[in-house]
Amino acid sequence: MASGIMSGAGGGGAGLGGAIFVRSGSLVMSECALTGNAATGGMGGSGFESGGVDGQGAGGALFVSVGATATLVDPTFSGNSAADGANVYGSVIYPPWVVSVARSGTTPTSSASVGFTVTFSEDVTGVASTDFAVTTVTGDATGIASVVTLVTASAYTVTVDSVTGDGMLRLDLIDDDSIIDVTSDPLGGSGFNDYTEGEVYTIDNTPPTFAAISATPDPANAADTLTITFTASETLAVSPDVMVDGNAASFVLLLGLDYTYDYIVSGSETEGPVTISVSGSDPVGHAGADNGTVTLDFTSPGAPSGASASDGGCSATGGGCGLLALLLSLGMLVCLRRRRRTVRA
Repeated sequence: MASGIMSGAGGGGAGLGGAIFVRSGSLVMSECALTGNAATGGMGGSGFESGGVDGQGAGGALFVSVGATATLVDPTFSGNSAADGANVYGSVIYPPWVVSVARSGTTPTSSASVGFTVTFSEDVTGVASTDFAVTTVTGDATGIASVVTLVTASAYTVTVDSVTGDGMLRLDLIDDDSIIDVTSDPLGGSGFNDYTEGEVYTIDNTPPTFAAISATPDPANAADTLTITFTASETLAVSPDVMVDGNAASFVLLLGLDYTYDYIVSGSETEGPVTISVSGSDPVGHAGADNGTVTLDFTSPGAPSGASASDGGCSATGGGCGLLALLLSLGMLVCLRRRRRTVRA
């Protein structure tokens, strides 16, 4: 009896995990971006009677084998493709993570109590003040994380009390796996996953000061323009007030913390050393003031001591002494000439 010859074709190979294939064990990735990956099974072969089956295409970006696990913290997927699981395939854990730690008040501030809003990627429990620490970023500003208040199941307000010093402070989350989601997955996955990228407060408890107050020219005469310069110790709310012997000077320039003002001497000011006063406030309202001096001299150059420019006697403008000296000189010359003529006679 003759029998027919049967012929079939082989199946296509599997395409598993366009970017990552986890065969065994566990994989943990944080803030990863998986973009533009594809998992495509091979085509089945062609046979005399039947064609082969196409291979499996699963896990466009990530494939996790049976018995293995993958933990993804704050992942980003885009443009991945597969017949089964465009992004991932297998046992994948998505634990909660910290989205942000943001100021809930204004900065800078001189308040002894400041607040932060801590936002998580999903609903969590177990959030307590012991999960947070206050970090000094600059200067000696510090405080204590004391109260945690529930806003929503995924957002909490943390109050920092006993704030002292000057500088910048930040609230950090110190993970000890006590914060969990509804499926008991710990924050960031198993292990310590601290968050130290929150916003900062600038703490200001010190009034501004003004240094190196000087004016040129010094001494200055009537109608001179004084150029006044000084340096502030911090950024101010507005330009400070500058007075010369009680009269206002005009703002000219600010470079960094270095100020320049102008003042035109009128001649009505007090003659001699006079006060340059500088006063201003920082953004939280602390007021500060400092003084400098400049000498005003209204005596005309070259005038004798005790004589003024308006003196009608022997003065630079009166002309009396100069004319007398000229007349005396001419008289002496005449006398000398007459005397010589007498001798010759």
